[in-house]
Order: sequence, then structure tokens, then C-alpha cells
Amino acid sequence: MLDLETIKERLRALEEYVFEIKKYQHLTKEYLESNLGELWKVEHGLQLAIECVLDIGNHIIAEENLGSPKTYKEIIEILGDKKVIPSELAKEMKGIAGFRNILIHDYIKVDVNEVHRNLQEGPKQFEQFIKIIIKYIG
Repeated sequence: MLDLETIKERLRALEEYVFEIKKYQHLTKEYLESNLGELWKVEHGLQLAIECVLDIGNHIIAEENLGSPKTYKEIIEILGDKKVIPSELAKEMKGIAGFRNILIHDYIKVDVNEVHRNLQEGPKQFEQFIKIIIKYIG
């Protein structure tokens, strides 16, 4: 049985992170490249949002017995395969798991272009994810 409070808590956090991330969407790649503090804010906000998505997904997968993801990417794939989220959204979001790993483990090699791309595309995907999960948990 789903622990609705855990999911709702992470959905609330995700909404807050998306709200904050969107404040930086007007920034250019060049600006982020030359303003390390702003880049770090964007990276951290994206990381937190991604962690929420993966936590929610992992929780649903475990509680609903939908599979055993071995990687973060598999969390998103399973959600799409099992129709928790639309397959098109799953396809769009698969890259966030890899981006999360770069932010966490390969932080020295973070590409500003990737940060900027995720800054532009991520909030829309996160908002879709929130709406779908709210509907899923009823």
C-alpha cells in the first residue's frame, strides 16, 4: 500500500523546487558560465527536483511491486512501462537520471550546456510529473 504522506511530502517539495528553479530560466548559458554562484544554485535546485522525482518513482515501484530498478534511469523506464506516467514523458525524463549522476558524481565535468538545457526543459517535465502522480495517487 502506498504511503501517501511520503509521496505528498515529496510532491510538495518538488513543487517548491520547480517554483524556485523557474526563477532562473531567463539566465543565458553565458551568464551561468561566468557566474559560478548562480550556476551552483541552478545545479542544486535541479538536483533536488530530480531526487524528488526518483524518490517518488522508487516508492511507487516498490509499494506497487512494479519491478526492481537497478539504476535511476530504470526508475523512469519502469514508471513509463507500467503506465504510471505516459511513455512519452518517461522518454523525455530518462535523461534526468543520468544528469543527476553527473551532478552528484561527475560534478567536475558538469557541462553548462546540459545545465541550461535541463533548466529550460526540466520544470515543464517536473510539473507534468506532479500532475500525473497527484492523479495516480487519487
